[in-house]
Amino acid sequence: MRGIISSEKEIVLEFIKKHGFATANDPRISALLGNCSSRKVYRILNYLSDVENILHKDTTQKPFVYKLKDKEFIVETLSQKEALELQYALEFISEGFNQDSIKLIRKIFQTNKDIVSGHLSSFEDFKDEHLASTYNKLLEVIENRYYAKLVFMPNFVYTDVKCVKILFLENNWYVAFEYVSVQDHKKHFRLGRLAFLKEIILLKDSKYSNKNRFQKKEIEKYHTFLDNIQNPFTLYGVKPKELKVTAKPEVAQYFKKGMKKFLKSQKFLQENEDGSVLLSITYTQPMEVIPFIQKWMPYLVVEDGEIKEKLINNRHNFTKYQGVN
Repeated sequence: MRGIISSEKEIVLEFIKKHGFATANDPRISALLGNCSSRKVYRILNYLSDVENILHKDTTQKPFVYKLKDKEFIVETLSQKEALELQYALEFISEGFNQDSIKLIRKIFQTNKDIVSGHLSSFEDFKDEHLASTYNKLLEVIENRYYAKLVFMPNFVYTDVKCVKILFLENNWYVAFEYVSVQDHKKHFRLGRLAFLKEIILLKDSKYSNKNRFQKKEIEKYHTFLDNIQNPFTLYGVKPKELKVTAKPEVAQYFKKGMKKFLKSQKFLQENEDGSVLLSITYTQPMEVIPFIQKWMPYLVVEDGEIKEKLINNRHNFTKYQGVN
């Protein structure tokens, strides 16, 4: 729907997960979305209800009340994807799902934990036949530890590939893999979007013809990293930096001690006398945290440093692009 961006949908969904429901005229949602109009909130709620089918809309009440879909919808989705992070899924279970739902979700994760992980959100569409086929073939490649060649759009080719895991991050599917660079002939590690993956070629008719599989121990070092990955921009092998962030009183309740973290590295430090909250997050490159901070601006304030400088530059460039003096 025109005018709705993914970060806005995520803010509204996080609000509903915390409070159980939402209405279009709730000033707290408006504040989280930059003091937008109730009409804008209504459009987002309707999109999540009527288009993405994530929310149930109760029209018997005025204003309309929006809640997350019931447990049958969640469990069906989990079964189809076989790839959601257990800790995150259990937050939905705490909303009142029964023991059968809990057992099913646990079974899904125990069965696939070495192959797939991710975050429950608005799913990248698996009705696309190419994406579904790519996903299924990657499951086979990872389970059997086949060497492969991956070809991504428009024409990025990775050879001597060891696929490690499939992940669902930031509403998109990724494959994590090690490859040998043709430039420096060294091993590198990265994530690639499944939606951009054109071809998976098993290296059975190459120099690996007598050794077309690799040992599990060869990729074990990546699993610890992937189990703690923050988002698709987290870099492997890079020492994290720490960033101090202050959440203003208007949004401080979402960052207090004991609240659900928005980023894995997020740590509560203290609550200030003015009602604001001080927290810290770590990052391996600026893009790992900048989208998160921008989503909450102007209610998050960062210390002086490279992140603040990039935020200022981003704002300047956006203003310049919009033609505003």
